[in-house]
Amino acid sequence: MDFCKEQIKTNPLFCGLSENELELLLHFLTDGTEEYEEGESFVWDRHGYIGIVLEGEISLLTVDRFGKINVIETSSAPSAAGKSSASSAGGFGCLLENSGVTAVAKRKSTMLFFNYKKLCEWDFPNNKIQITLLKNIQSLLLSRFTDDGKRLCCLSQKTIRDKILFLLNTVPGDENIIKLPMNRQQMADYLAIDRSALSREIMKMKAENIIKDYCKNEFTIK
Repeated sequence: MDFCKEQIKTNPLFCGLSENELELLLHFLTDGTEEYEEGESFVWDRHGYIGIVLEGEISLLTVDRFGKINVIETSSAPSAAGKSSASSAGGFGCLLENSGVTAVAKRKSTMLFFNYKKLCEWDFPNNKIQITLLKNIQSLLLSRFTDDGKRLCCLSQKTIRDKILFLLNTVPGDENIIKLPMNRQQMADYLAIDRSALSREIMKMKAENIIKDYCKNEFTIK
C-alpha cells in the first residue's frame, strides 16, 4: 500500500489530495495491483475502471479481422516530476467501457486499478475527495479530447512529410529544438505509418535542409 501511495503522489489524477486522503482512496476505491512481465498481454475486461501504470509501460491495442495491430495509446509510469514519457500523460491509462481491447506490457509493469463507478456511489462523510477526483478526471479527459483532436488533424494530412511537420509544429518548446515526448516507434504509431517509412522521410527532410539535424526524439529545425 505504501508503494502505491508513493507512486501515485505525482499522478495528476490525484492532484490536491493529502496523504491521508490517498490512503482512504487506496483502501476503498482500488482493487490492488497486477504485475505483468515484458511481452505479457491481457484482455482489458475491467469495465468501469481506470488503469494507472505504477511501473513500466503498457500499450493498449486492437487487432482487426485482417490481423493488423492498431495501437490506441501507450502509458508509462510518471517520473518524479509527474510526467509520462509516453503518449498518456502521467501514466493515466483510461479505457472505461471498451471491449475487444488488448493490453501489452512493453517492459515489466505494475498497474493499479481504480474503480471510478464506486467513486460516484461512494457515501463518504466528506465529499471533498469525491469532488476533487471528479474534477481531476474531467480535466484529464478534456485534455485527452484535445490531444485526440490534434491527432485527427495530424492523420488527415495527405503525405508522411505533412504528418511529420504537423506533429513537430504542435510540440511546445524552443523554436529551433523540438523534443518529442515519444520514441521513434511511438512516433510511427502515432502517425499511423511504418517505422521504416518514417525514418526514410526524416532522412530526406534532412537532406533537403528542412530538418537541420535529429537524434532519437530530438529535432533541430534551424
